Amino acid sequence: MPAVQATPPKRLIDTAYDLLKADIVQCRLRPGERVSEAYLAQLYGLGRAPIRSALSLLCQEKLIEPLARSGHRVARLTIRDVVDVFEMRRFLEPKAARMAAGRIEAGTLDGLAALCGVEYQPGDSESRAAYMEATYELHSTIANASGNRRLAAAIIQLLDESRRIRHLGLASMDINRELHAQHAALVAAIRDGDGEKAEMICAEHIEASRKMSIDAIINSPEILDQELEQKVK
Repeated sequence: MPAVQATPPKRLIDTAYDLLKADIVQCRLRPGERVSEAYLAQLYGLGRAPIRSALSLLCQEKLIEPLARSGHRVARLTIRDVVDVFEMRRFLEPKAARMAAGRIEAGTLDGLAALCGVEYQPGDSESRAAYMEATYELHSTIANASGNRRLAAAIIQLLDESRRIRHLGLASMDINRELHAQHAALVAAIRDGDGEKAEMICAEHIEASRKMSIDAIINSPEILDQELEQKVK
């Protein structure tokens, strides 16, 4: 009987990338915060080489910005970032919700209903992370149920891009009740096969999230990119 080979350990560069990206997305590293290879290597208990590679990858994703002669900075957020991401979500997700209505099996819908009950504590980054994972699964499952793979892929990318924005919004306010009601109503409409209602609820939910995120950034002026900041009604 052949020996069972152990799963090879994750590459250090992947570990550095995952740790650093999680801290950026969950805002443990704040927008605009300066970071160095030496600091991050000490923070994560890794060598500078994998940290350097992770920083390079995150620069490509626009989450890290290189600074001349002074290391790197966590990319700032702009009102334009919020508007662009949520405009695209508002354009795509309601359509996907309409297409998904009546197409998700009962067991999966029960799982989505359970996700609606996940709550967070505004001051607790770990509970916010758990909530964000739950909502990501809910929205991505609905997107995939649309039956259009390209549409689903575009939505999932937007969901990933909006995570850091959402973390900032949730950090400063407790809207568990409102979010639970919106998600529960969306799942119920999909269960009933009511595509029109699912589309409407999804659109309203995304618009509410957009306004919450803009308010959170406006009330945290230290994280804004002042050169690109602009007022949005």
